[in-house]
Amino acid sequence: WYRRATGWAVLRLPLPASYEWGRATDLTPPDASGRVRVSGFIEDITSGSVQMQPVRWTLVPDGLGGWTVALPEMLETPSSGHLYRGGVAIAISPSGQAVGKFGRYSDAGLPALWPTGGPVEQLPGFVNNGEGRANDINGQGWIVGAVFDPTNGCERAAIWRQQF
Repeated sequence: WYRRATGWAVLRLPLPASYEWGRATDLTPPDASGRVRVSGFIEDITSGSVQMQPVRWTLVPDGLGGWTVALPEMLETPSSGHLYRGGVAIAISPSGQAVGKFGRYSDAGLPALWPTGGPVEQLPGFVNNGEGRANDINGQGWIVGAVFDPTNGCERAAIWRQQF
């Protein structure tokens, strides 16, 4: 939704033909060129099993006070033989980097970062290939979320920060 001079307007984010529904989870403020990026995921339930696909939409001003939507950018996920199929993009930074996890929205998964214009990265957990999720990312690239602590059998709050 966005506000026009005449009131609220809803902008329907497009889905690829084989997907029945989608969910937007976060958005950025407009950048210098007016683009807004939106993170989320879409689902295909026609195959008999739910397949979630992380996506990033880009919105551009339409010149009339509204927005035009680019088609969803399908974000990379592990191969079909991987334990955690599919994924969800939960949050997005001002530069368009998306974070979330491999796996379904409500299930365990592996924390992930989808850089703008680069390959997907699995974020580390407490143990090799540790479960977790990335819930948010700021403009400096700091990521917050949770990782599973096998010693205590519970999730622990986590921060990921790339060191140069």
